[in-house]
Amino acid sequence: MLSSLRGKFILIFLLVTVTAVVISSGYARLMQRKYTIDRAATRNSEDLKRISSEIQTVLDWVTRDLFLLRDLPQMKSFLSPSKQVNKLDSYRAIESAFLAIANNHRIFHQVRFLDTNGQEIIRVNFDGKKAILVPPEELQFKGQRYYFLESIGLKPGQIYVSPLDLNIEHGKIQIPYSPVIRYATPVVDNRGNTRGVIVLNVRGAVLLDILERQQETTRYGEHYFLIDQDGFFLFHPEPSKQFSRFINTGETLVSNEPELAKFIDTQKKDMVVLQSRQTYKETLFGFRKILLDNGHDEMKLVQAIQGKPEKTGETPPHYWYLISSVDDEDFLMGFEEYINAFLPFTLIMICGCVIVAVFVAWSMTRPVISLAEAAREIQRGNLTARASTYSRDEMGEFGYLFNSMASDLEESVGQLKESEAKYRKIFENSRDCHFVADCSFMVKDLNPAGRQLFGLQESDSLDDMSLGCCLSPIDEEGSDLPQIICDEMSRVGYVKELETTINRKDGSQRICLITATTLPDQDGKFVGYEGILRDITEKRKRKEQAQFFRQKLNEEILLAEERERKDLSRLLHEELAQNLALVHMKLEESEEGTCELEQKPRKQTKCSRELSSSKELIELMISQVRTMIFNLYPAILDEQGLVQAIRWYANHYKKRTGIDVVIIDHTDKPELGETIRIYLYRAVKELLHNVAKHADCMEVLITIKEREDNLRIIIDDTGKGFNTEEVLYQSRTLHGIGLATIKEWMTDLKGNFIIESEPGQGTRVVLDVPMNTINEVQYAESIPG
Repeated sequence: MLSSLRGKFILIFLLVTVTAVVISSGYARLMQRKYTIDRAATRNSEDLKRISSEIQTVLDWVTRDLFLLRDLPQMKSFLSPSKQVNKLDSYRAIESAFLAIANNHRIFHQVRFLDTNGQEIIRVNFDGKKAILVPPEELQFKGQRYYFLESIGLKPGQIYVSPLDLNIEHGKIQIPYSPVIRYATPVVDNRGNTRGVIVLNVRGAVLLDILERQQETTRYGEHYFLIDQDGFFLFHPEPSKQFSRFINTGETLVSNEPELAKFIDTQKKDMVVLQSRQTYKETLFGFRKILLDNGHDEMKLVQAIQGKPEKTGETPPHYWYLISSVDDEDFLMGFEEYINAFLPFTLIMICGCVIVAVFVAWSMTRPVISLAEAAREIQRGNLTARASTYSRDEMGEFGYLFNSMASDLEESVGQLKESEAKYRKIFENSRDCHFVADCSFMVKDLNPAGRQLFGLQESDSLDDMSLGCCLSPIDEEGSDLPQIICDEMSRVGYVKELETTINRKDGSQRICLITATTLPDQDGKFVGYEGILRDITEKRKRKEQAQFFRQKLNEEILLAEERERKDLSRLLHEELAQNLALVHMKLEESEEGTCELEQKPRKQTKCSRELSSSKELIELMISQVRTMIFNLYPAILDEQGLVQAIRWYANHYKKRTGIDVVIIDHTDKPELGETIRIYLYRAVKELLHNVAKHADCMEVLITIKEREDNLRIIIDDTGKGFNTEEVLYQSRTLHGIGLATIKEWMTDLKGNFIIESEPGQGTRVVLDVPMNTINEVQYAESIPG
């Protein structure tokens, strides 16, 4: 049966159907159990979180009240050694505070203040209805009690928390049980000396009642437990097992549930499903840790949570564990019931599948066998073979498609042979380099243009030629171009127009663009690369020449403008300014002569006043002409250099705008050429203009220094800042110098133009020019013509 196609189909249908039924049912069972457990775990986790939060809230109240009492101003006054303080008033105020705390929360059994020997100074008892101040004659000595001995040696700010124990009266456990947890902290005076201890006895029933109410509202099979850090039960659904540490029942979490106790110690997660040793059922256990001294000695608390050991001599933080358990059988169906429900359904499905499998196998095998015979003929090379079709259903359509594909294959093989001939013709006649290489970049085929590009003759062999040795990236020393190509291929499957340098056989180099893709074999397996190398050496040279010409043209235009400014400045200085100065002198002489003729003081004659007014106007014109001369072209820039020109402009800038400019010069005064001086001076001037116009600040810091091989000018202001991208974009569309023009100047000097600014954070602008660029400009300016 298994040797025939029909038998195999029948067996496959049966196996698939039975497997699908079994797997789907098992998966449904698994998902039902997982969903139920997850739902129970979520509900249980929320309950634990809520209960622990309520308990933690009570404990936080205790900690807060403990430090509130310790830090009372009256407590400081009472402990002060000064005789000017009324000790009795402070004592009465402390008693009132103790009574108020006890009456406020109603969670304290006792509130005590002990001196350094353990003698009670103040004690307040709470009987369940109101707080009562104990008379002095009834105060007791507690110097031998463990909580006093533990807390008296603590440092200021530390607290001691006792375990939840049963209250002891006259050496015996109080009946009925009265659980108590004690919080204690030392009290210090103004000099830092320990003067006593404050102890708060918290009624444990306040905490246990929370669990009691929760246990009363749960359904059957769900229980809650509270254990101390040693595993003894503080709360148990069975009252007889509570306070097992003190009533010698021997009941601990380790003795009752050792697997759970071991799991809790690992601290990996807060929910686990284990078999209970008490009920022998699969049980969902949840637990949460409750820190009793949370918020104090935080480092020790973190170490306790992480399970790290405490340092020698340090007391670890006290904690409890809140544990819940939910029995598995309360909400899951048993395995036997599941099998009994599943077996009849499975037998019916198998019988139906046998009938369907026989019919489907017989109907499907006829066209499949015909397709197999036709495929066998095509494999032998007979591309004219076709399959027989028996129906117009999907199998019949499959037969028609197979025959159509066979016809297309026959046609495609003919077209492929024709395309291969055309590709070879293009490969041989292309003006670009076409190459084929293996996985190691060893060249397997190269067209004539490629041989010419690499400087190879027709007779030269390609056996030992490697593209890895001939290719290198542009401006990336030490980079491995073949590795770059491999990485790009693995990422996107191709590389497109990647710039590279070709090392020719004669030692020369050519700049090319490489475009390549992977080359698969007939099985689709990667066997190498194929691609094109396009020579762009001449194009790159023309581009660099055009860029150099544009740069020199910009420099010449700037120098021509500055020379015109210099000539106009000189003309104004030599003619207009000197003539105005001469007129000023003539007016001075005329004023003196007029006063001598009229024999009156200079300020009393009308003519003298008119001449004085004209003289002041001439002085204003001279000042304006001098400012105009400097703005056109500052002579100090040529005479004393860039730094002094900036200092001169900064002084006039402060007089005009009121903004103080601080200049810090760390340079050795390098000799700068005319072009570089003009570029940097105009850039600094424009940037200071922008500060006055937009920055809204009163101080600018300019730092000039030599950093490595660069001349760096840094301009800082404390103004309102701006969005750099938005301002740079807008500056491209405006006329004038602007930031975009300054950036273009720095590009021509092969330098950097950096702007760092954010709204409200001020602005820093850096002009960074390489020293070798400065030297090149100086050298170019020194060449005649």
